[in-house]
Amino acid sequence: MTHLKITLRNLRREKFYAGINVLGLSVAIVCTFLIGMHVQNELTYDQHVAGHENIYRATLDLTNNTGTTTFAQMSHFMAPTLAAQNPAIEAFVRFRAMPGKSLIRVQGEPFYWDAVYEADDNVFAVFDHRAVYGDMNTALVDPGVAAISNRFNRIHFAGADSIGETITVNNRDYRVALVYEDQPGNTHFKYDVLLSINGLAYPEPAALPMSLFTVSTYTYFVLADNYDAANFSAFFDSYWEDTTGELLRGAGLSNAMHITPIADIHYGPSIEYDQPVGNLLIVYAYAVIGALILLVACINYINLATARSAGRLKEVAVRKVLGVRRGALLSQFLLESVCIALTAGVVALAGLEVLVQLGVTELFTGVLEPAVYREPTLLALVLFGSLLLGLLSGLYPAFYLSSQLVMPGSVRRSNSRSESLLRRLLVIFQFAVTVSVIACSLLIVAQMRYIQNEPLGFDKDNKLVVDVQGVDFIERTSVLADRMQSLPQVKGVTLTALDPGVESYAGNWLLENEDGALEPHFLSFQNVDSRYLDVMGMELLAGRFFTTDDARNLVVVNETLVKQMGWINPIGKRTGMPANAEGTEIVGGVVRDFHFAGLQSAIGPLILRQTNPGFYSTVTNPERRAAQSVRITIALNQRIDPDVLARLDGIWREVMPELPFDYRTLDDIIRQQYDSENRIVDIIAWFAAVCILISCLGLLGLSAYSTERRTREIGIRKVFGASVGQIMTVLFRNIFVLVCIGSVIASVLSWYAINAWLQNFAYRDEINLLVFPAAAALAILSAFLTMALQSWSTIRRNPVHALRYE
Repeated sequence: MTHLKITLRNLRREKFYAGINVLGLSVAIVCTFLIGMHVQNELTYDQHVAGHENIYRATLDLTNNTGTTTFAQMSHFMAPTLAAQNPAIEAFVRFRAMPGKSLIRVQGEPFYWDAVYEADDNVFAVFDHRAVYGDMNTALVDPGVAAISNRFNRIHFAGADSIGETITVNNRDYRVALVYEDQPGNTHFKYDVLLSINGLAYPEPAALPMSLFTVSTYTYFVLADNYDAANFSAFFDSYWEDTTGELLRGAGLSNAMHITPIADIHYGPSIEYDQPVGNLLIVYAYAVIGALILLVACINYINLATARSAGRLKEVAVRKVLGVRRGALLSQFLLESVCIALTAGVVALAGLEVLVQLGVTELFTGVLEPAVYREPTLLALVLFGSLLLGLLSGLYPAFYLSSQLVMPGSVRRSNSRSESLLRRLLVIFQFAVTVSVIACSLLIVAQMRYIQNEPLGFDKDNKLVVDVQGVDFIERTSVLADRMQSLPQVKGVTLTALDPGVESYAGNWLLENEDGALEPHFLSFQNVDSRYLDVMGMELLAGRFFTTDDARNLVVVNETLVKQMGWINPIGKRTGMPANAEGTEIVGGVVRDFHFAGLQSAIGPLILRQTNPGFYSTVTNPERRAAQSVRITIALNQRIDPDVLARLDGIWREVMPELPFDYRTLDDIIRQQYDSENRIVDIIAWFAAVCILISCLGLLGLSAYSTERRTREIGIRKVFGASVGQIMTVLFRNIFVLVCIGSVIASVLSWYAINAWLQNFAYRDEINLLVFPAAAALAILSAFLTMALQSWSTIRRNPVHALRYE
């Protein structure tokens, strides 16, 4: 109890320095907690699923003479076929992707929705879900039923019990049989609407081999506990050889299947038709930054505690003379450190609550319910961490103070050479961390600006993209385009199968080589209409583009494909899909390379095929007709404004009153490719601000102590005519030297870190070396302003006040 009273008395007497420590530690605790939540969330992807150790996703390798391509999807019929051949497959779950966005109607209101899949009825038995309404055991058993997420239910049914309600997906009615709790954020595969896959006809035995080449379904296997997953590929190879080996060899192809534990998918390699994958390097970088922020705050405490030790040596000497043992002194100083840290922990919890209410936490940990941050376990963890932080940061000051010898004059000699050296090294480390984070932040921003300003090979400005679902509506797009192009604000309208500039199909193509033979190549292709080139502002290098009179056998290729094939004269070369073994499609033109994916990857070979509304009219199956989708891209002669949007909406309502005019800008579509990188920029910027704040808090305390200790020296210098600038130079030159040393170290470390991160981009900016002195200048300016503002009043005081008792 005595120790506690003395501690509280000391903290009241040293309110300024205690406040600096509490503020610095609390900010560091909040940041470390948020980073820890983010890292824990990232490193436990899909581990919430019971028995996830035995659940694997199958991927398919397709190899030809140009290399191997891996697909996350495979044939819808592959899973039941393999399960019948291998007893180690205890269960399988398939998610059949719906093409493009799905047109959904709820209570007559149409809208488009992503993340709609057909799934097996055992999906809720294999993957953990919780029912909000309905029975998970029977949810998808009957054809024509649907399961919806709670998020979907809240948006479209106001959160009410929607069991038995009807939703229309691509012109087919489904009865809602289940509302399930939203999936956690750390799952690699997300869906909001699941439709029953039951009722899909199985192909005749003779047609099965060809149907196995269609990739449309994500397939998951539950394997027996004692089964060695490494044997699965050999099993598949044997089956595939017996079933389709002759077909593959005839096409110059080979296949292989691999299975991946679901917990390893999110941080696995990026493959075709997969969900976005993560980057472990970024996660580990966050963890390191969190640890460094906490360490910088601890350094602040150690520096201030040791710097203020001169004022405590008399107390230590008196207490030792009175017989207090070193262990009691050690306990006293540790208790002070723990009290400061626990106070910081309480302040951190209050600050965390404020950040949750403001929504700032979503930047770090994603969208989590506020209740997650109020769980007793997490709150206890913060307080226990604060206690541990107090003990660790207080160890050195406590040992240092309690070890002081009691001898005449010792109370005046606190700044030993070793203590001063330690404090200088800690300041260097602080600013090395701060300048590193600032430099990395500036370089990441520079790379993102480089990407956004890099020429794409087409004009992305002032363009609207609208989805059209269903052949009945696609057939009206010609009338729609003519009506819209009659507006003076509209430059042109084009139809594509996918979002222009960011999406493409991928498949195996036969291309004529220079010897006249057809050889298989895996490449990307897009279906576009005859106005695509002009509307998108692309450049034709050779030949001609499609016209409305051309049949579909004319294709246009990009420069990269011409270079890859070594074509001297590409016009007239034969090409075609594997089903077209004669290669009846002819190259009619060559377009200058343009980016059709994010700048993380280099431009690959591309084929542009012609499409128009008439091609879709040949689809006769009702379900397939309803599932067909296209994009209408509207190029404007001016900036997008409410007036032109109202005019376009009016025409849309006249031609397609059944569909919503749900537009997106092409600029936004392209920008979404870099969401994860932009999120990194935001987080690093926060880290930089926090590092500057904590480091400046430490300097504030050190400069206050230094100024207080040298008050008489300042008074004497002013009496002898020293200017304010000269006094500030004397006071702060040592700190500036330390900051400069830290900046040099930081420049080297941040160069290596950013260079490693830039390897993720096929197109990257050169590292501008001027960024490093700029980051150092920002840190030095912050340090100078901090110390100058704190010391200004002391320096400007009349020296009489400092020397009146001398």
